[in-house]
Amino acid sequence: MKRDTKTLFERYLSWFKNEALPLWTANGISKKGELWERLDHAGKPITDLNQRVYVQCRQCLVFSEAYTKKWHSSSEEIAINALTATISRLGFSALGNTDFSGVPFSFLPNGDVFDMRPDLYTYGFVLLALVQYTKLVDEEKGIACADELMHFLDTNMSSKYGGWVESLPGKLPRRQNPHMHLFEAMLAMYESTGLERFGIYADQLMTLFQNRFMRSDHPYRLLEFFKINWLVDDDVGDIIEPGHMFEWVWLLNWYERLERNKVSIDLVHLFNEAVAIGVSEDKTRILNSVDVSGRPIDGSSRYWPQTEAVKAALVVARRGEFQGLDLAASLVDTILDRFLGDDVPIRGGWIDGLDNTGNPIDDYNSASAFYHYVGMATELEEFLSSTDKQK
Repeated sequence: MKRDTKTLFERYLSWFKNEALPLWTANGISKKGELWERLDHAGKPITDLNQRVYVQCRQCLVFSEAYTKKWHSSSEEIAINALTATISRLGFSALGNTDFSGVPFSFLPNGDVFDMRPDLYTYGFVLLALVQYTKLVDEEKGIACADELMHFLDTNMSSKYGGWVESLPGKLPRRQNPHMHLFEAMLAMYESTGLERFGIYADQLMTLFQNRFMRSDHPYRLLEFFKINWLVDDDVGDIIEPGHMFEWVWLLNWYERLERNKVSIDLVHLFNEAVAIGVSEDKTRILNSVDVSGRPIDGSSRYWPQTEAVKAALVVARRGEFQGLDLAASLVDTILDRFLGDDVPIRGGWIDGLDNTGNPIDDYNSASAFYHYVGMATELEEFLSSTDKQK
């Protein structure tokens, strides 16, 4: 690995450990253990926003990973308190009860439930938080809560066409994105507990990906939106988000490591297709969305496709495709410069997105971004560690 590539990776890890984690552990948690949705550009919490459950759970993942990796001095207490406070609000009996009525979508600032709508995207992140709960707090209780939630999904949200409806009441178009995160959650739960029922759910989602989410006439182009029966939605059927293609590369590699069923998709090919249609003309960033031919639909760039492309690039680099390492270095450089650099008003904060002229889109720091940044930090540290061992 080139020295400047290693330096870029180390600079990012230094930012994450020494700037981002201290900022969010100091200012991102209420005295009750609730996790703030946003910080302003002075680094202060914006406290009058409703609290979306999926954001609470994503922050639990950040602090849990910080504890597991020993990245912050008080991370154990923070992680356990965040997990305990979050899961305790969600209405589980923790007894595997079959009359569980679902998890709220959001809470009011005073802690009362605001929106009780069942939401598959939210449930994926609740399950990911429950994986950490099983590891750090109470394994038996965490598994029981996961079983309650999956029973609710199977009983109330299962679709006869495969997968689950994305919300209740159901609405169109159908979306691959919530299923992708449910796949992530089932991989994590299976890896953590070894329980076959979670592996079977992962297998079902893998089949849905291979049979439904990839466009038949462009077999390595991942679609986002569908009709009720998973056929292409003619109105929005050619929208592709390259960031999700990269995300699937990383997830499918994880599935292969767990030695479930054979993956029929060539991960390097999928990665190369995402690069071909998703990288900006100046080769410095990943676009938000393109059509099936690769023509940009939205020329702006949010932070998260950059982080997911880095993770996928490291996957293919480990497979001997070292063009992945070049892309990873280029994107880490972009992230450090454009999303985390001198234009960010508060150290440890970030810019959520850039418009097609390169100007910042938002004037706050979104807590939900941290989930993507911690995932990239984990992959970079593990990659650096593995390359050091090979010397």
